Amino acid sequence: MINVLFICNGDQQTGFGHVSRCLNIASELLRLKANLSIQFQGSYGDFASKAISSAGFVHGNHEPLQQLEGVSLVFVDDYHITETRLNSFKQAGCAIAIIDDFDIFCWPSIDLIINFRFLAEKLYRSNGKHLLGLKYFPVKSSLITLRQSRLEQQCHDKNLCNILVFISGTESGDSGKNIVLALDKIVSNSNIYWLTTINHDVELKHNTLKKIDYVNDMYELYKDVDVVFSGGGLSKYEAGFCIIPNAVISQTAMQQQDTDILAQHNLCFDLGITEHMDQDTLQENISYFLSPKVLNAQRNALKTHYDSQSLQSVASRVLALIDERTK
Repeated sequence: MINVLFICNGDQQTGFGHVSRCLNIASELLRLKANLSIQFQGSYGDFASKAISSAGFVHGNHEPLQQLEGVSLVFVDDYHITETRLNSFKQAGCAIAIIDDFDIFCWPSIDLIINFRFLAEKLYRSNGKHLLGLKYFPVKSSLITLRQSRLEQQCHDKNLCNILVFISGTESGDSGKNIVLALDKIVSNSNIYWLTTINHDVELKHNTLKKIDYVNDMYELYKDVDVVFSGGGLSKYEAGFCIIPNAVISQTAMQQQDTDILAQHNLCFDLGITEHMDQDTLQENISYFLSPKVLNAQRNALKTHYDSQSLQSVASRVLALIDERTK
């Protein structure tokens, strides 16, 4: 019997962020209530499939379950879900929770709406079903300890020994490659970790490139890196939570909207949207971002806005819905 069904995709079209944040919530639900049965359903590439399996969860294909008997909660993280499909879950007696980054879902069948974007509580009007803002950010539990340890560190100028480039778990295009090549002209004697599934043939002259095609826990990378370059999705929030200065080259217009807001409050550095970026401008912007003044200012800002209890806060509210259905 499945108590909780997570519906999300992690393929070439959607990226990995939807799967990642659902996994974080699912794992915290099990920590809070160990007897839950949880399954994932969606379209998954190799990166996402490995992550779901490594976390101990079963995942199925994109076809709807024929039998929803016993499912207490359907948790949706899919921008393309239809009202008709949500209504079918409701008619089967399921509670419905949904992650809605851009305030696009307002259907009466939804019981809980999660929008963890920075300043969501000010940008969007709550109808009583909303969990808004960073205090509900579903961060991976292993990163909480990392944030706490970095909160105790003093900001100071430091050498950039380890740099992480992570555009997406389903990266396509040349964003990552262009950032790596630009970095090789700006810094020297650094380790550049490039998390990518693309087999780009890249050789560096001044730094050491370490390509990684999969990592089970991002903690293993975040704990050692000094800065992060991301593709505009969940990783800019993860890096920020860990108090790691991060620069973002957004992959979509919706990501760019979110990046603009974060950058205005010094919670990331905006490199623009990938389709409008030329290599010379990219190199110039990265060079400015890596200046000690900019890095230290961002570290200080990152210490104040995130909440170390955010994962537990969002999972507790989801669990309350499950408990209501099983009384």
